[in-house]
Amino acid sequence: MYGIDLHNKKDRYFTIGDNKHQEYTFLPFKRKITVNKVSPVGLELGKFKYEKLNEAEISLHLTYKQENELSALLYDHKEAFSSDKEPLGAIVGHEVEIILNIERPYPPLLRGPAYPESPKSREALEIHIKELLDLGVIRKVCQNEEVEKTTPVIVAWNNGEYRMVGNFGALNTYAVPDRYPISKIQIALAQISQAAYISTMDALKGFYKNVVTLRARKYLRIIVNCGVHMLRWQMAIQEYRGNMTIVHKGGNIDKNADGLSICPLPNSIDNPAYVPEEASPQIPIEGISVTDLNTTFFEEVRNSYTQDKNCSILFQLLTKDYKDNSLIHELDEIWNKSYDEGRFHLLD
Repeated sequence: MYGIDLHNKKDRYFTIGDNKHQEYTFLPFKRKITVNKVSPVGLELGKFKYEKLNEAEISLHLTYKQENELSALLYDHKEAFSSDKEPLGAIVGHEVEIILNIERPYPPLLRGPAYPESPKSREALEIHIKELLDLGVIRKVCQNEEVEKTTPVIVAWNNGEYRMVGNFGALNTYAVPDRYPISKIQIALAQISQAAYISTMDALKGFYKNVVTLRARKYLRIIVNCGVHMLRWQMAIQEYRGNMTIVHKGGNIDKNADGLSICPLPNSIDNPAYVPEEASPQIPIEGISVTDLNTTFFEEVRNSYTQDKNCSILFQLLTKDYKDNSLIHELDEIWNKSYDEGRFHLLD
């Protein structure tokens, strides 16, 4: 072991170890270093690397220069990535704009009331609303704000898990089609497979998000029994097992465990989504879309809609480019009236 002893003498020198006779001195450093200022960007970049990139998995094959260039690039585009204030990230420059094809006064169809909620669904909705509030996805609409459009939401249950589903059918009817349609999860995964950097994304459920413009957020007000809230994000979830969307007539209750309608599939003990109840109400359906569902239960659901006379006729009508009056007259009166009012839509 070696030690260094420094002796505070007039001619400064130091010795090494036990050899007190051999003296060493430091040579004067002649080159001058001038520091004009410390770059605030450099300080912020260092803070960004320490706080945000300390858990990032950066390739070990990068050189020191390449790693610094990568850190600088991530810092320049840090607004696109999730943070404490923006847990879902924020893609700047691709904000979602919603333009209606009508002017004021807006039709009553755009002002939907809240759906009735069971105690179980009410509790689940309140928990989900709180989570979205904490994430900053939605905000509570104040009582003094003018509310002209509201979209009712329900809770869809599946294997004991729930998710909030909004009935945006009315808004879609009066909205100009989006120039950035949301693709299926398979297409999205193929598109990002060669991406250099990926921000927050749930690949299992195909979670998408885009910021909605300030002007368009007034169109995305959802209503539940605990109040009206405004969406800041456009979001869509495509379940890994496939897509099923059911649009119910306003005011009816959906009691099935997984959000499926109990009509026309009976709410009996043979139904895997059976929910015991005193009476089995018939719930009209305004639109349905079923794709890529291969299990026996969902295959039975698919077949049940073709076996029902009105559903079968309605499907044929919606797939035609013209009005087939002969088919229209075969619909029951209440179905004929709803079809004539344009309340049915075939969802892709």
